[in-house]
Amino acid sequence: MRRRTEAFARGEAFPPEVYDVLEARGVGPRGAVILENRTPPQECCAGTYAALLLTAQGKFVDFEIDLDWEPRSEAPIKWNDVTYETTVDQRVPAIGTSDGWLALRLFDELEAEGVLDPRGEKAP
Repeated sequence: MRRRTEAFARGEAFPPEVYDVLEARGVGPRGAVILENRTPPQECCAGTYAALLLTAQGKFVDFEIDLDWEPRSEAPIKWNDVTYETTVDQRVPAIGTSDGWLALRLFDELEAEGVLDPRGEKAP
């Protein structure tokens, strides 16, 4: 989760079109933790791109974008707020620590290190 988020903050995690979609929805490259990237790296520039992220506003968002759509600027986007469905408990029976809790702690940690910015702005 940490490596994916650091790559996202550097602008290296997604194709440029995905960054454009995220920024249009208020999520800058330094403003989210990437919990799950559900698109294999070899398919990063075609097909459906999907991920789960935690925004600087504390929302968990599950999104998909169709990168085969032309023009890409008009690609269908699924943007689902799954905040209330995401477990954020530190200890979950039979699972251990929840990904939601880990993402919240990671955001705080990376913000303290200057990697993430709660405003989501790009690095200077």
